[in-house]
Amino acid sequence: MKKEGLRRKLKRTMDAQVTDTTGLMDTGAGKRTATARKRSRFILLMLLWPVVGTFLGTVLNWSAFWQAFFDFSMGAAHPEFTGLDNFRAVLRMFDTAKVNNEWIAVRNSVMIFFLTLLVHIPMSLIYAYLLWSKVKGHKWLKGAIYLPNIIGAVVLVMVFKGFFTSGPLATIYNLLGISDKFPNQGWLGPDTAWNTIIIFNIWTGFQSNLIFFLAAMNRVPEELTDAAKIDGANEPTICFKIITPLVSRNVVTLATLSLGVMFSWGTISLLMMRDSSGMNGTGAIGLTILNFVSNKNYGLSAAYGLLCTLIAAPFMLCLRALSNRFVEDVEF
Repeated sequence: MKKEGLRRKLKRTMDAQVTDTTGLMDTGAGKRTATARKRSRFILLMLLWPVVGTFLGTVLNWSAFWQAFFDFSMGAAHPEFTGLDNFRAVLRMFDTAKVNNEWIAVRNSVMIFFLTLLVHIPMSLIYAYLLWSKVKGHKWLKGAIYLPNIIGAVVLVMVFKGFFTSGPLATIYNLLGISDKFPNQGWLGPDTAWNTIIIFNIWTGFQSNLIFFLAAMNRVPEELTDAAKIDGANEPTICFKIITPLVSRNVVTLATLSLGVMFSWGTISLLMMRDSSGMNGTGAIGLTILNFVSNKNYGLSAAYGLLCTLIAAPFMLCLRALSNRFVEDVEF
């Protein structure tokens, strides 16, 4: 009898343990399912914004396409269909042997593209590595780099403009005994205005790309760099032969985006010169389109923008194809 009672008690204990284990498994599975649902909702919400942006930028902005085929000289309420006349008018602006404001605007925009490609992106990569590797003084360096982003663009332009048109720069000329060579308009005169804007653009143009690279580097396993240091690799070797190949896809993405910057850039020139007509050789494609809109030449602005899109799209596709061919996807 005692043995039978012990058997029944042991069986009840084992059944209870099985039930508890099953309950724990069910609870774990339930938690995983809830986590998966939250993750799916988060991904859907993150993907929703690009979809909404595409809808607002294409469907609702359809007028930017059809306006290229209409003339609005009689007012926006009475457009007149003109076919390809607006495109011919835009092309005629460049049909001259003389270097005019339109050609200068295109030249400046192309310079901004190569400045982004050859200066901004490499600077962003190097400074991002310095911050990521936490070199001596990296906290001070971080503050100095992000300072232009903290200060408002208008205030930053005013300070920079004051330095190059009067104030400290004029004082330096006086100390050197060459005050008579200081231009009347400072460095924003006809001969030096564009170079001054380039200097400003270099100073303030790479911080956003730096954040992009820094986020990519934070995903690199520390074991890779530790192993390289054990093998005797110095910092430049680690930066250019280990880290750079790992973030090469980010470089390609930024290079592709810089094509869009080429056709939309112009805010700095507008703020610096307080003029959108390209005074002193500071025009840009974006400012040319802005002038058309300001003068209510909606047809010309739409035609100009559409031509820029037709030019940029093949370059973007070619760059994407080349990157897929020569740049490997790295997973880590």
